This record gives sequence, C-alpha cells and structure tokens, in this order.
Amino acid sequence: MVTKTSKPYSIIVSSQKGGVGKTTISVNLATAIRQHGYKTLLIDADYSNPCVGLHLGMGSANAGLRAVIAGKAKLIDVVAVHNPTGLHVLVNEMTSRNFNPSISQQQILRKELVKSGYDFVIIDMPPGAENIEGVKEFCDENSRSAFLVLTPEMAACASAIRMAQICEKHHINHSMLANKVRNRRYELRMDEIEEAIGEGLIGVIPDDENVPISIAQHIPVVLLNGSCDFSRSIKNISRKVCSRVGYEPGGDMGIGMRMRSGGGLFGWIRWLLFGER
Repeated sequence: MVTKTSKPYSIIVSSQKGGVGKTTISVNLATAIRQHGYKTLLIDADYSNPCVGLHLGMGSANAGLRAVIAGKAKLIDVVAVHNPTGLHVLVNEMTSRNFNPSISQQQILRKELVKSGYDFVIIDMPPGAENIEGVKEFCDENSRSAFLVLTPEMAACASAIRMAQICEKHHINHSMLANKVRNRRYELRMDEIEEAIGEGLIGVIPDDENVPISIAQHIPVVLLNGSCDFSRSIKNISRKVCSRVGYEPGGDMGIGMRMRSGGGLFGWIRWLLFGER
C-alpha cells in the first residue's frame, strides 16, 4: 500500500560538472517512482540547456517553468502529461537568453507545488554549484534532498565534494550516486570513492548501452528494458526513496546524508579543496 505524503517531497538532481548523466537519471528516477504509484512531477530547471523534453519526445511543448515562475501561467495549465510513463512534466524553454530567477519568483512555483497534490517532485538541475541558488526556494527545507551525481574519476569526486559543501551551506541534505560505472582498471573503485567523499553512495549505476538507445527512442530505460543493469540500479534507488516518504530528511529514515571528514587514501582531496582532513 502506498503511503501518500502531505506535501511534495523534492529531489534535486545536480552535479558540479556536466556530462555525468543528470537528465538521464532524473527522467528514469521519476519514472521509477511513478511506477510505485506516486503522483510525480518532473521539472526541467536547466535554463541554458534544457533536455528533459528531448529525452521524452516532448520538444513541442512551448510553455513551462519560466512561464510559471514569471507569473504568466498557472502550473496546472502548462504541465504536460507524458502518456507512456504517466509522468507530469514541466519543461523549460530552450533559448539563448540568460535567466536567473529571484527568490520571489522561486516562491511563486513553491506555492503552486504545495497545492498541487504531487507526492514527489524531481528537479533536473544545470551543472554548477552556483545554480543551487536558482532552485533552493522551490521547496521547503524539510521536504527536499539533493542527489549529487558523479562518475568514477578523481576530478568528478573532487567536484562532488565541492558540491556537497555548497549543499551544506544552503541546508540541503544530500546523497551521492555514481553513474557510468564500467569497472575498468583506470576507474576509481566504489570503496575509494566513498573514502574520498566521506560518505556512502546511495546508488551505483553502471554504464549501459540501453541509455543512448532509450534517448534516441524517447523512452526511459526503465520502460524500454526494465531488467537491464541500469534499470535495476535505478529501481533500487527508487525503492530506497519511496521507503522513506513521510520522514524528515536527515533523521534515521532521512534521504540526506551529511559529509563526515576523515583521513585515508583520498583525504588529501578535502585538504586540497577545503584545508581539512
């Protein structure tokens, strides 16, 4: 039996660097959560390079997030339903114009979300820690968490640590997940990554040839091939998320995990970036 939440729980999918697969994870995680019976809204919050609509074959949508936060449209009027998944999707306009929503504009969407009846809101972010400012007011502090995506390489781990520090600054609980894992000798091992970032990973997602196929066909991987390695990993993460609905983030049942400093093989990364071990 599905336990409904009283207000939407928001998951911000973000990273410090681009190319790590944020949008793919956002689309598939939202789809997997929807499969559990939760009413789910997927928001494309990338103002410079929105790709959610492209992934889902919804490129024809011509109004979305900007219209809502500018007060030009109501959420209910511009949300599009993706029939194959049942997802509700708030796309973003693809334009060359720079846009950085103010706190008051973010709060317009927040009010719309509170009365929307959604159980989960998945927010696909642009890369870069500075963009946290552009979404942190979308959701209540006690009803949000960030998933920070990294790949198994040193630069990505260093970037993830920096991103986690920014989340701490803005009181956003976070979890980290590794994507595009090939288990090659030149990659960092998962235990090395966890030692470097100072916390356990909420999930490990393998590199999978079904991902580019799904993007080309505009069908999330969890629908295209629900038994492949990628889909099994995403579904496992979605079960962890759904099992914690109704609990405050950061507690014993919370999604967020705070960084803990420590030594070890990669302790120098934290020392290099922040002067701590």
